[in-house]
Amino acid sequence: MQTTITVTMNIATANKNEGNAQFSLNMPESDLQDNPKKTWRTLSARFTEVAEKATANYYLKNAEESEKNYTTAELKDAFDKVADPNDWKAPIYIRVWLKKLDVTIAAIKFFTGTDPKIERFAGRDDATVTSEGYRAGPCDNH
Repeated sequence: MQTTITVTMNIATANKNEGNAQFSLNMPESDLQDNPKKTWRTLSARFTEVAEKATANYYLKNAEESEKNYTTAELKDAFDKVADPNDWKAPIYIRVWLKKLDVTIAAIKFFTGTDPKIERFAGRDDATVTSEGYRAGPCDNH
């Protein structure tokens, strides 16, 4: 017999409530009774995955608005820290401190016209940011 566990998380970033994320996990009832550690590990892994995706979506969702909150000089400074100094149109693959993630995403969007991808790992103060770069993005005249 299968049992469904449904978890609803409140997503909060920077002291703001960003809404809820919900996921369901189907597992054999025998796992719940016979192997609670396995159940907890499975639930914990899924919780972490959903929380990290929600965090990444929050930063991407707010990056466009953030562009308006930064001067061009601030965006250029942030972009210069992540772009290849020999080829600014090249793809970007960089680790960024979470406190700099917002301005970094805004800068990449501003200068490349791309939507960067964010991968965050539980318990870390940084995230991996990737972008196809200006040359492979929608703005270059291939």
